[in-house]
Amino acid sequence: MEEKISVIIPVYKVEKYIRRCVDSVLNQSYENIEVILVDDGSPDTCGTICDEYARKDKRVVVIHKKNEGLSMARNDGYIASSGDYLAFVDSDDFIEHDMLACMMERILKDGSDLVICNYLYVDEEGKSICGRNDDMPIIDEVLTKNEILCKLGQNYRWYYVPAWNRLYSRRLLNQEFFPRGKTHEDEFVVHHLFDKCDKVSCVRRPLYMYVQRDDSIMSEKFSVRRLDGMEAFCDRVLFAREREYAEMENMAFRSARRLLLRAYIKLEKSDWKDIPRCREIRKLFCRTYRKIIFDNISIQEKCKGLGMILMPRLLARWSKEV
Repeated sequence: MEEKISVIIPVYKVEKYIRRCVDSVLNQSYENIEVILVDDGSPDTCGTICDEYARKDKRVVVIHKKNEGLSMARNDGYIASSGDYLAFVDSDDFIEHDMLACMMERILKDGSDLVICNYLYVDEEGKSICGRNDDMPIIDEVLTKNEILCKLGQNYRWYYVPAWNRLYSRRLLNQEFFPRGKTHEDEFVVHHLFDKCDKVSCVRRPLYMYVQRDDSIMSEKFSVRRLDGMEAFCDRVLFAREREYAEMENMAFRSARRLLLRAYIKLEKSDWKDIPRCREIRKLFCRTYRKIIFDNISIQEKCKGLGMILMPRLLARWSKEV
């Protein structure tokens, strides 16, 4: 009997896109699936659309809940699921008709805990965005835990980060896997996820269509919510330090510093006034900096980091960094 795959789709304010998303999952060539639609208190007609799908297809399970954000919607979907393997699909995106079959074939053939594929940046009509898909780094290969963790210290690391371009063995996740109430939730968990894997399979084909919307969370102008990412990167700095992944440690520290710098640039150049959150997150950066000051962080990064600790407003005023 085929292994069962649970596909978890958090749903919030996507009535324009949800049918395309759900149809792409229900029309998979791999049939032994259940689809968990998590209506995260959506104020539009998404809840009604979800119920329509549940009436039409017995593989669909709907959860209606109060709005708690993407992380908790994914966690709640996991709790309700029964599959041997799990996949997450964002409700404004869609997938190729054989994505699950291709990924299941690889994960069983290679004896892997996780399989990851390339993805395409597409516009709201589903057309490939010119210039965004020229370099897709994922190739057909099988990686050890050390090799996949090293990817987080390299260029194009973001192809290895999202929660949605992959198929998971159930043993990798738990009920509170994604952090409650955070954005950049993928950045919080990816290094811990890879640390649980013995082998990871990679698929060159872009099987996931990543829709670029003007009103999405990740396309919004810099906001206080983006500072969650700095918490995630600080956690990764210490994770990498403990395991002696120097490239990952450098990359994570640089990413944390740049996010903090962007926050202070925003303070200098606009009416954005979230000073308490900036101070709170700068304290976290300071604590992280003190722990890695004698590590393999480059001299240049150490100097820039010290500048963010001692004179963030002045540095933001002078900075040309984005």
